[in-house]
Amino acid sequence: MPELRDPEKQIKHLQAAVNGKRRWCLFSPTLRGHTKLVMLSFQLLADGCPGDGFRYGVLHWVNTDNASEMNTSFFTVPKKSLTRKHLTAALRQIGIETAPGPEQDLLVMGGDEEQLERTMKLVEQIRAGRVQIFTPEAN
Repeated sequence: MPELRDPEKQIKHLQAAVNGKRRWCLFSPTLRGHTKLVMLSFQLLADGCPGDGFRYGVLHWVNTDNASEMNTSFFTVPKKSLTRKHLTAALRQIGIETAPGPEQDLLVMGGDEEQLERTMKLVEQIRAGRVQIFTPEAN
């Protein structure tokens, strides 16, 4: 299961994922949620879902509007290898009762209201192509 570590590759992948309809996109702003994403990947593999299309990573990001920092984990899975019904069943098997709605392909798991809002702001910025990569070497 490939981990995306390069920030540019992460953002390119996530832009395509959140703007398209070909992948399930799951995000979490908490360590507990990150652990649940890992559990979900293992559950899907145990259920026979091919893992070659799985992508995951952790983004460390700064919201320049208010200078807040946050880590957000992500996990994406191609829809061609995972039906909505199978995803819902796998989520329930790891103790998550949330199910994606009929037109929903993005889930944010865990966190308090502020963390969820900040994660959705990140997703909106990714979707709009407004995320910039800053590296220590460039500053």
